[in-house]
Amino acid sequence: MTNRGLVREVNGEVLKVQLYKESACSHCSGCDKKEKPGSVYNFRCSEGVEVGDTITFEIRDNSLLKIVALIYLTPVFSMIGGYFVGEAMGLSEVVKVVLSFSGFLGAFLFIHLYDRYRGHEIIEREIRIKGSEKISEYKLCRS
Repeated sequence: MTNRGLVREVNGEVLKVQLYKESACSHCSGCDKKEKPGSVYNFRCSEGVEVGDTITFEIRDNSLLKIVALIYLTPVFSMIGGYFVGEAMGLSEVVKVVLSFSGFLGAFLFIHLYDRYRGHEIIEREIRIKGSEKISEYKLCRS
């Protein structure tokens, strides 16, 4: 999967990049940047990138599938697992449902903490910057 973003800040090898929102024209640099900014992320890059450049980067498809599986499947399996733990312990239906939702919420807590403390490592390891281009202020659209 590839995406593009605008370099907002450069601190040594760390770039603060504002991603373009996914839309039919997000790949085009011809319109005013204020109309299509997205989230801001930090990336490592040793290339000569300057503030105002547009960079193209990609994440490997297999890495993307692992991340999607973690985010979507872990809560479901945790919910099912919580129910079956209660079943194995011979607990009442109400307690099994409470354990099930506890597993569900626990999975989201795990994902949140994992992202907070290890997410930057995944970004540095799995995302590769493919190129950059200088954007002239004269290329902006006039409406």
